[in-house]
Amino acid sequence: MLAAGTVLFLVAAILCTVVDSWSGAAPTCWAGTVLGALGFGLFALQRRAARSGRRTAQKGLVAPPDASDV
Repeated sequence: MLAAGTVLFLVAAILCTVVDSWSGAAPTCWAGTVLGALGFGLFALQRRAARSGRRTAQKGLVAPPDASDV
């Protein structure tokens, strides 16, 4: 879902840059694209840390193992 929102902000930013009458919204769309990309990168980094079992990773990003797997 995070990637979809970032892509939609990117499409809107390109449209606002190209279409003259929408140029006022372009800075907002570019800011949304950059923030979405940063958020996606941080989420991916935390998920990788959680999968590798690092103590500094956020909790809840990876489903806990089933009792049947043990």
